Amino acid sequence: MKILVSLFHAEEKTQKLWVFDHNLKPLKSFAAEFSNIKGICVYEDNIYAGHKDLKNECSILIFSKNNFTFLKKIILPDVSDIHSIKIKENQIYAVSSGSNRVLVYDLNELIKSNTIIKPKKVITTSLTDMIEKDEIHLNAIFLGENGLYVSGFGESDENGLWLSARNGFIININSEKEKVVVKKLFNPHSIFFTNNNYWFCESGAKKVYNNHLPIIDTVGYTRGLFVEERENYLFVGTSTSRVYENKITDINTSGVHKYIKGQDCFELEVSYFFNDKYAEIYDIISL
Repeated sequence: MKILVSLFHAEEKTQKLWVFDHNLKPLKSFAAEFSNIKGICVYEDNIYAGHKDLKNECSILIFSKNNFTFLKKIILPDVSDIHSIKIKENQIYAVSSGSNRVLVYDLNELIKSNTIIKPKKVITTSLTDMIEKDEIHLNAIFLGENGLYVSGFGESDENGLWLSARNGFIININSEKEKVVVKKLFNPHSIFFTNNNYWFCESGAKKVYNNHLPIIDTVGYTRGLFVEERENYLFVGTSTSRVYENKITDINTSGVHKYIKGQDCFELEVSYFFNDKYAEIYDIISL
């Protein structure tokens, strides 16, 4: 199998999308011409990427899955600070962290569009119905059979520093009654579901969770997660440039790590570290 990793806050010359084999050998990197790439997903023959440029304009970038060439850019004027994106049943969901909303677009319309597209639907949570600025930092999204799951940081301190937020959560906002799955987390990201389990990163605590239990302690701000279907191994990203409790992360550059399921725990098998000391990892998906 192959995985695709997205980078943001990287140097201008750094490629923002990286393809690796299952042993984390780099196979291809591309998209250096773009600035911040966060959420990524694959649908049919294309790769879709959430992008925010240096003027804070958000868009969806489309690349060929076969040869990774850039195809087009569609501007999303209603999105503020795009984070995770997902596609299901010809609809593309984009998390607008700056307005605490999930915006839903018609995928066929997006593909046919030349420059700009408007959302077909806007989804909110009871936590943010009346809030239209980034006060709880919705970020990751997962479209499961039983609902639409999102993670958020909760409120920060009076200075607006996210590393002070300790009331993070994962909620199902598309069930008949909005349901809190997990709460009191330190900067959660990267929700992932397998057949019987849910997984996520508690980034500020440098941990990966399986259901309610932490299973991996990492060496940096944990974000970006892909779990193999049979749960035999997983890939997780760790990033620098995050300070918590007056300590800097334990690594000098961001990296991707493969953990193998052992008898009693997941064990680190291999890591790949990026040369760009400013780059941060956002998303990891399979190709």
